[in-house]
Amino acid sequence: MEDRIGAMVAEFRSLQPLYEELGALVYPRLLQMLESQRIRVHSVTYRVKHPDSLAEKLRRQGKEYRSLSDVTDLLGLRVITYFADDVDRVVALVDGAFAVDPERSVDKRRAQEPDRFGYASVHKICRLAADPGEPAAVRRLAGLSFEIQIRSILQHAWAEIEHDLGYKAAHTIPAPIRRRFSILASLLELADDEFIRLRNELAAYSQQLSEAVRSRPEAVAIDPVSLAAFIRTDPACRQLDEAVAGVLGAGLGEMAAGTPEALADQLRGVGIRTLGELAAALAKHRDRVLGLARAARAPEGSPRRGLGVEVLVQVLAGGGGEPGG
Repeated sequence: MEDRIGAMVAEFRSLQPLYEELGALVYPRLLQMLESQRIRVHSVTYRVKHPDSLAEKLRRQGKEYRSLSDVTDLLGLRVITYFADDVDRVVALVDGAFAVDPERSVDKRRAQEPDRFGYASVHKICRLAADPGEPAAVRRLAGLSFEIQIRSILQHAWAEIEHDLGYKAAHTIPAPIRRRFSILASLLELADDEFIRLRNELAAYSQQLSEAVRSRPEAVAIDPVSLAAFIRTDPACRQLDEAVAGVLGAGLGEMAAGTPEALADQLRGVGIRTLGELAAALAKHRDRVLGLARAARAPEGSPRRGLGVEVLVQVLAGGGGEPGG
């Protein structure tokens, strides 16, 4: 047995540079695919198995590896999504972009015990799709398999804790503790479902706000969602953003992450609580906003949408500070 393991590890050492090349090729392709479909994920990582880890895996009880090709994760990639239903969207992308081996791929969500929520990822065993248009340097990697694991962030958290606890087989855990595992698994599965519902409800709320922002802003309280919709859609707000950016002599980028949350708090601090009040303040103080922008030095980086509201807050708070990027 040790002779066979030693031979397989030696074979892998000779192929390891090719797996490193393959990982450096597949990883950015996967990132580009996710971006092109606008699938926001928590993380995408990859690693090539270390020869020592391979030797340890080959010695484990329970599965016999007759050749190196039986080991499917010599190159492993992992996609962790924010939401459980995005797992299926990523799976569809992988199925369309790579040559997937259906016999060796597995969806562990479909075949798990009730207390095995944790490691419910999808494992796709893939190769590069045959494409004669690819460069020769890419085509020579086409015979190598790699594994892509796809799971939600809650499934990943459970798997990591499960691994740290050394929980492998349900029958090895005392019944009272096994029951607590099952309860926790159910809670996490419920949390995954609830996060999807919250995301969908927030999206529906945002759509409803778009009409309310246009037709009756005086009735819409300022919160991060309503303020973001106002900054994106209100013509006067957009024109003021562009005017302030012009005064600063810089281009105008899209709204930065976290801007609506910070500005909503700042507006409440200066007494503006509805979008109607905000619209009135922007109109009333437009000249003062532009005057403060002229007096300030240009911010580092590109100014972003919401800049006019940011300068308005400074005007109402006493005129101090500088417009931010």
